[in-house]
Amino acid sequence: PDMPHYFVGAGTQWGATYSHAMCYWEEQLWLRTKSISAGEFFHGMFEIVDAETPVTLFIGEDAQRPLCERVKNFLPKVCRNYLVIDSKDYALPGISEEFRASVSHLVLRAVNNRIDVHLEKELCHPMDIRRYYRQFPY
Repeated sequence: PDMPHYFVGAGTQWGATYSHAMCYWEEQLWLRTKSISAGEFFHGMFEIVDAETPVTLFIGEDAQRPLCERVKNFLPKVCRNYLVIDSKDYALPGISEEFRASVSHLVLRAVNNRIDVHLEKELCHPMDIRRYYRQFPY
């Protein structure tokens, strides 16, 4: 919890990447985060990643997938503390390949929901408790 956790994503995953970092981990779990698009990863951030830097990479199935795959190929060379969540790893019975890109952010949201439940328990911090939000006028 003392080190910022970096979330990387692109395309249909960018909204999920941004909101998961800010709304869920920062606002609800009080963990320091930074969201960065996979297209910008190699314009600065990759120089601060080392073996211990916590990074989560979200990969969808749209036209931006190659940007995320480039990050995925880089991370094992310098980092031991990363997680890749790829919507392609999850079966979607009844959803044709044509529409997987459109719903892949929902797959990652389901995965993130499970992770967040475990973090609540591990950190002993329910996600519905806030320090400041609606606690007083600001």
